[in-house]
Amino acid sequence: MDLPKEFIDKVSIVSLTRSSLDIINIEVEIVEHLSPQERSCLLLDLEDAMCELDSSVRIWHTPLGDKNTLRNLRGVNL
Repeated sequence: MDLPKEFIDKVSIVSLTRSSLDIINIEVEIVEHLSPQERSCLLLDLEDAMCELDSSVRIWHTPLGDKNTLRNLRGVNL
């Protein structure tokens, strides 16, 4: 499955799997640094564009990890 043209330079596909319920799970990572608000809007727009081609598509972002510096300083691990 290919990305829509407007997302090719912003997002890369990490993995693509099909569940037993015929849901297509696409895990992506964002190429450029974006704020959480920009990132969420981009991912929602991507999922909307992909669902126009196939309604069974679900977009997932690759986990970023824990970036909370206060929690890291206290030694709390999640």
